[in-house]
Amino acid sequence: MSKDIFADGDPFADPHWQKTTKPRRSSRHIGCPTPWFAWVLPRVKSRDQLALALYLYRRCCICNSSTVTVPNSEIAELFDLSRWGKCRVLRTLERTGVLKRLGNGRRVVKVRLCAWPEP
Repeated sequence: MSKDIFADGDPFADPHWQKTTKPRRSSRHIGCPTPWFAWVLPRVKSRDQLALALYLYRRCCICNSSTVTVPNSEIAELFDLSRWGKCRVLRTLERTGVLKRLGNGRRVVKVRLCAWPEP
């Protein structure tokens, strides 16, 4: 065996490497499906509501569940919302039909994103 690792030529010069292309991104996904975004957008009244709705959608995707927790520490760090601000935004999103709060009384344990109507 020779000491030159490229004795047979440059492996990246192989025609198979030349044929590969970068995968194209779909224009129908902007952090969430475009139909979901179009469904949520008229229901929210502030940037905090939209940001929290998008955050919850992403959290549902990562957890692979429609029901997730909403940790105060992450919300405070990401959106600069106090726990009371988070509760106000969640209450508003529940009234508009974007999510359902699950918990006992005033304490929100988990939220469930509602399914949006298909066009």
